[in-house]
Amino acid sequence: MPVPLHYGRQGITAPARLVVCRNPLLADDRARRELLAVTEERLLRVARRVEAGWLKDRDKILAAVTRCLNRSKVAKHFFWRLAQGSFSFERCGEHMAAEAALDGIYVVRTNVPATDLPAPSVVTSSKALSHAEQAFRTLKSPDLRIRPIHHWAEPRVRAHTFLRMRTQTTRAAAA
Repeated sequence: MPVPLHYGRQGITAPARLVVCRNPLLADDRARRELLAVTEERLLRVARRVEAGWLKDRDKILAAVTRCLNRSKVAKHFFWRLAQGSFSFERCGEHMAAEAALDGIYVVRTNVPATDLPAPSVVTSSKALSHAEQAFRTLKSPDLRIRPIHHWAEPRVRAHTFLRMRTQTTRAAAA
C-alpha cells in the first residue's frame, strides 16, 4: 500500500512503498548489553559517592547522573530516583525487552511499484546501493593516495571518474 511522504514545507507527496526486513546478524544485542553494563557501573560509582557523603547537593548529583546517562545514550533503560543526599536506580526491563524485540529490523523505502520490483529485489538493490556509496566514500578517502583534481569540462570529469572507479575496483580485487 503506497504511503504518502511529505518533503519539507512544500508538502510535496510521493507514493512510497515500505519493505520491512529482519537481519538476524543485526539482532545481536551484545553492544546494548555492554553499554548497559558500563552505564550501570558508572551509576554505581555515583551512588557510592552519594552514600559516602561526597555528593550531597541534589544539583550536583543530578549533574553526575546526567553525565553518566548522556555518555552512552541508554538513559531510557534506567529508572532513577534523586533527592537531597540520596540517589538510587534500577534497570527498566520493559523498555529493554521492547527494544530487543526490534533488534535487526529495518525498513527500506522505495517508490518503485511492487509489479516492477518485488520486495527481495528492493532489498538487494538497497544493499547494492550501499556498497556503491561505500565505494564512493573510499574514492574520496585518503586511502587511495590520489590527490583531488577538479575538472569542469565534461569529458575530463568522465575520465577522472572512470580512473577513480578503475582504481577502486583494482584495489577491491587485490584485497
